[in-house]
Amino acid sequence: MIRLRHGLLWALLATCATTIAVHAALVTPLGANPDEWAHLDAFQWYSESPVTPPLDSDGILYSPYGNSRVYSTEIVYPLFGRLGATWRALTGSAPPPRLFRLANVALLALLLVILRAPRARSPLDMPRAAMLIAGVPQLFAVFSAANSDGFAILSATALIAAAIRELDDPSPSRWPFLGALAGIVLLSKTSAWVALPLALGLCAMAWRRVGWRGGTATAAAMTMAFVLFLPALAARRLAEPSGWHTAVESMREHRAHPEWRPSSPRAEGYRLASRGVSLRAVVLSPIWWRRSCASLWGVFGAMSVRAPTLALAAAFVLWLVLGAANVACLLRPDSARRVIGVVVASSAATFALAVLGSLLHSWLVDFQPQGRYLLPAILPLAITLVGAPCRPGSRPERVRVALIAALLALGWCLGWWLPEVVAASTAMA
Repeated sequence: MIRLRHGLLWALLATCATTIAVHAALVTPLGANPDEWAHLDAFQWYSESPVTPPLDSDGILYSPYGNSRVYSTEIVYPLFGRLGATWRALTGSAPPPRLFRLANVALLALLLVILRAPRARSPLDMPRAAMLIAGVPQLFAVFSAANSDGFAILSATALIAAAIRELDDPSPSRWPFLGALAGIVLLSKTSAWVALPLALGLCAMAWRRVGWRGGTATAAAMTMAFVLFLPALAARRLAEPSGWHTAVESMREHRAHPEWRPSSPRAEGYRLASRGVSLRAVVLSPIWWRRSCASLWGVFGAMSVRAPTLALAAAFVLWLVLGAANVACLLRPDSARRVIGVVVASSAATFALAVLGSLLHSWLVDFQPQGRYLLPAILPLAITLVGAPCRPGSRPERVRVALIAALLALGWCLGWWLPEVVAASTAMA
C-alpha cells in the first residue's frame, strides 16, 4: 500500500512536470530558443532523406560559424528525422516544427520514468533525487524546444541510472545493455560524455563488491567495449571520410560570417584560445559564472528571459541547504557511509567535470556560459545534494522534504510563467 501511494504520488508529479513542458512547447514562439532553427533544419532534412548531404551543399541552413547541424554525428538528428518521415508518410505533408518539440517533451517524460524506476535495496535516496530534478525549470526550457540537448540529457541520465542499478544488484545479463547505453552516449552531444567515467566507476564498484575478477571481468570488458565502440565507430566512419576535418574547416571558411571565419576570428568571445586569451581569464570571469548559474536553473528563450533574481537566489540557497543536509545524513552512524560517500563524492566530481567541459568550450570554441551544457550531469548534481538517505522521521529528512517541496512549487510556477513572458516579449519585438 505504501509503495502504491508513492507510485501514485510520483505519477502525479511527473504528469505535472510533463504538462508544464507541453505548455512551454506550445506557447513559446518558434525560433525563440537557442539555435532552434538550425536544429529544425537538420530534423527536416533527415525527414526527407536518410543520407547526409555532401559538405558545403546549398539548400541547408548554416550557422554564423559556417557549420550546419545536418553534418553532426549526433544520432538524434536521423532518429527525429525518421519521426518526421513517418509523419510525412501518414499525412502527405511536411512535419510541423512543433512535432519535434513535442518529441523532446516525450523524452522528458521518459527521463522521469527512468528516474523513478523501482530499485530494491538501493543505497541512494533516488526518489528524493528524482523529485529534485522534476522541479528544475531549466529542464522544461530545454525539453520544450527543438534541439539535441534533450537527447543528450536523457542518454547521460539513463546510463548513470543503469549503473546505479548495477550498484544495487550486479548482473552479467545487463552488461550488453550498459554497453549499448554507453554507445548511445558517445553518439550524443559531447556534453553527455561526462556520464561515462561515473558510470564506469559505479560498475567497477559493483563488480568489485561481488568479487567478479579474472575471466568474468575480462569477458564483461570485452562485451562492453564491443557494444560500446562498434556503433560509434561505424557512424563516424560513415560520416567522416578521409580529409573530413580539413573539408569542414574549408566549408566554415566559405559559409561563415566574416567575423566568424576560422582564419580570422574577430567576433567577441569566439575562439579565445587562438587569440591569446588564457583559460585562467575565462575561469575567473564573473560573467561566465553568473550566467551559467542562472541558466542552470531558470533562463528561457534565447537566453533572454530569466527568472527573477530573488527566485534564483532562493533556489540556490535551498540547494546549498540541501547539500548541507546531505552531508548531515552521510555523517549519521546508521548510513552505509563508505559506499554512499564514494558515490556522492564521485557525483560531485562528475558535475565539476561538466563545469570544466563548459569552461573549455567557452575558451576553445565560443564564450557561451549556458547551463544547458551542465544539465547532462543533473543526476550527479541531484545525488550530490540529496543522494544520501536519511533516517525516516529524522530532522534532516523533514528539512529535506520541506525544501524539495518548496523547490518544486517555485520551479513549476516559473516553468509555467516564463514561457508566457517569452511569447509576450517576442510579440512586442
